[in-house]
Amino acid sequence: DPLWQVYQKWMQEHGKAYNSAHEYRKRFQIFKENANYINSHNARRNNSHSLGLNKFADLTNSEFRGLYVG
Repeated sequence: DPLWQVYQKWMQEHGKAYNSAHEYRKRFQIFKENANYINSHNARRNNSHSLGLNKFADLTNSEFRGLYVG
């Protein structure tokens, strides 16, 4: 997968580690979905902002909202 190395580097940068191989694979899948969304968004013209991979890139939107929005 072309995003595998990006994911590995991102994990190191953000100190990410998972308790099981299942969780590792699950978080990589979520990371890929988020990265694809970010790339699609940033490729559009006339955006008022751009997106990037941050420490939340392995969370689903629902998980993020539950943890940080309330």
